Amino acid sequence: MTVSYADLDGNKADLLALNMYDTVNVDFARFDKIEKGKVSGTVWQMKGQDSCYESVTIGDPPKSYEHLLLEQADKNAASQVASAAGHTQGLLSRYKNMLAQEGSNRIAAECKLMDDLGLVQHQVDQNGRDIKTNLVSMKTFENQMNEIQNFANDMTNWVMGSGSGVIQANPNWQEPTSLSATTANGGHMYFSGNGLVFTDAGGQEIPRSGIDSEGRIYADAIKAGTIEAVNIKSCLVESALTIGTEGGSMNIYIGTENPRSQLTPYNGGNVIWAMSDGYQSMMSSGQFAVTDGGNETRIHPSYIEVNGYHVITEGNINYYIRNAVSDSAIKAALGIPSYANAVWDGGSYPHLSEYIRHHIPSRYRTGL
Repeated sequence: MTVSYADLDGNKADLLALNMYDTVNVDFARFDKIEKGKVSGTVWQMKGQDSCYESVTIGDPPKSYEHLLLEQADKNAASQVASAAGHTQGLLSRYKNMLAQEGSNRIAAECKLMDDLGLVQHQVDQNGRDIKTNLVSMKTFENQMNEIQNFANDMTNWVMGSGSGVIQANPNWQEPTSLSATTANGGHMYFSGNGLVFTDAGGQEIPRSGIDSEGRIYADAIKAGTIEAVNIKSCLVESALTIGTEGGSMNIYIGTENPRSQLTPYNGGNVIWAMSDGYQSMMSSGQFAVTDGGNETRIHPSYIEVNGYHVITEGNINYYIRNAVSDSAIKAALGIPSYANAVWDGGSYPHLSEYIRHHIPSRYRTGL
């Protein structure tokens, strides 16, 4: 903020003695708040004997349009440098560097790597804070990364090791149209302007891996850090799975860590969560639960509960009448006179409707 010296009179006259870098209290009476600020600038008017200070600036000076443009240019440059630095290291290099660190540095590096791979969910709470939730545990992440790393190392050793056949140019090295070689396992390699193919052994020319100029890729096995696709078709997916987009109308989480849902399985284990702005649901092989944030309903194989209370059914009515409900409570709920018989009968009636017909006069019931 900038204050004119012409305004520094009366109870503000002491401010005339301010010097650069002095710290003062600034009272924002409108907001009932006092903040500390440092004198960051002054304006001196050269008027001969009448020279004087014109104004004093407290806090950061106001930014000009040119200043804002320069700041943005600096941010863009920093972003480009960070992006370029990220391209110099692959996934396995970052993982190797992470493993070499210890303590809090190791944890921070692992969290950053997991975040970059989309394994950390970001949610903004009511106070605007970014709440991070790991969708898989660090142990699960490390186990999967170790498997990928071992796979990649084995492949590298196989390719760079000796024992493969001599590379031949077809029809000659002067004007070759393709390259071929025998692989160490008895198969063949073919490379041309249309692509690269490795075949199986046995002379059947059955491909084991390849990429062609049509944009098609085939491999017996693929391990990767991130695979992005428009459509994925598979017979089996063995993994924790997140379906949906951040900020979408609904996300589904299969076998992940709890994505900050208030629903938790009674007996632990992996479940399926469905999350939207207004509702949450959870399903496993033995239970189903749904909530709107206030009310909660759970369905189990043998009973249903709403907000912690069991739902009365024809199958359990006798149990609750005998163990949980008094004769007077039944009469009060159904509006039955005190002289009417409404006690549990010992279980001789197989259905609730028969019990009601036998014990409650017709003028006190409808439809039975």
